[in-house]
Amino acid sequence: MVEKDGWSRLEALQEIEEDMKQPWDRLPSEPEEQYDLFQRFLLQGPKRKVTKVARMEGVTQHLGTLYRFSRRWRWKERAAYWDRDRARRMDDAMFWIEYETRVRNLEKLDAAVDKLVGNIEAAHIEDISQEKARIRMGPNTNLLFKAMKMEERLLRLARRDHCPFCRMR
Repeated sequence: MVEKDGWSRLEALQEIEEDMKQPWDRLPSEPEEQYDLFQRFLLQGPKRKVTKVARMEGVTQHLGTLYRFSRRWRWKERAAYWDRDRARRMDDAMFWIEYETRVRNLEKLDAAVDKLVGNIEAAHIEDISQEKARIRMGPNTNLLFKAMKMEERLLRLARRDHCPFCRMR
């Protein structure tokens, strides 16, 4: 099939654009003014009401018209898709915040273990008596137990949670 130069690309781009549209985007035949009213409806949050839009616009005497618009353009259904998308995005954001916190905690754990190993090596090099070693290692023993508890807590959390990549399987 031979197509004129440029037309096939334009059609392909239009198809891609149509596929990318979300349910809360402006519908093809939806008038701009009515879409603006829908935007006000959307931004009210989960407890949104058509009556609030009427009050915001100062058109409470035309409430019936707004209800017709909301039914015709499926405001509630489209808003539900909007809410689900926002919740999913929030879940993803919370995952990455928690992930970064865990990475920082593992870095702290690694630093604590390095410090402990350094202290053990220093005690070994000095070839001190067992009693002096116990005294010196006292605070380090606490450090080791703290590191172990932190690691155990992180591993328990990791087993409970699933990363977004695991959800795809």
